[in-house]
Amino acid sequence: MPAAYAMRGLLKPYPGLERTERRCYGLSRRASGRQQTPDDSHHQREHNSLRQEYRCDLKREGKIPLYAHETAATSLESIFRYIFKSDYKFGGIARVEMNRFNESLDLFGARFDPVQIIHGEAIIHGFRFGSAAYLTDFSEIPPESKEKLRDLDILFLDALRHRPHPTHSTVENSLRLVEELKPRRAFFTHISHDLPHRETNMNLPEHVRLAHDGLKLEFEIA
Repeated sequence: MPAAYAMRGLLKPYPGLERTERRCYGLSRRASGRQQTPDDSHHQREHNSLRQEYRCDLKREGKIPLYAHETAATSLESIFRYIFKSDYKFGGIARVEMNRFNESLDLFGARFDPVQIIHGEAIIHGFRFGSAAYLTDFSEIPPESKEKLRDLDILFLDALRHRPHPTHSTVENSLRLVEELKPRRAFFTHISHDLPHRETNMNLPEHVRLAHDGLKLEFEIA
């Protein structure tokens, strides 16, 4: 089944928010022109601050379902207690409903499998869905997780810059992972201003590119 999915913050736009800069690094299905279900890979604030886009859909009835791994969900509910525990009734805060999961998650007829990765000293999760996988904010991929990343059409990898970083993969390390895992296509995300887009792409293999806003891809998801 062909995919109709986009990575918010990486594969924009989120309908109705084209004017707003955002970084989410989650998954949403573009169904009927509206964002449906954000998934959070981990709990750092810059990745999931229950931002403006969670508050702006004023015409939506009810809450936006938010899917998060158990560990991330616990942290989010603590950091943003005013959202999840509040009885404030006058608007201005995100309207979300937390849905926790530990194992695979089935949404829209597709299966999302958590893939454990290491982010400095923290254990977080990427996701495999069909013939694609999305891993951001990692410094290491455990061997058992690599086995879940075989036979991919598309692989998204963290590649912050060329210089080493304690919690993020470098371009060189991610290229080694591409060579090892052998996806048909690879896209580098979580890139910094140290990587000029055109010049960096010119030095990458043909099947590897820096991701960019507005990128649209088709792949088998089920």
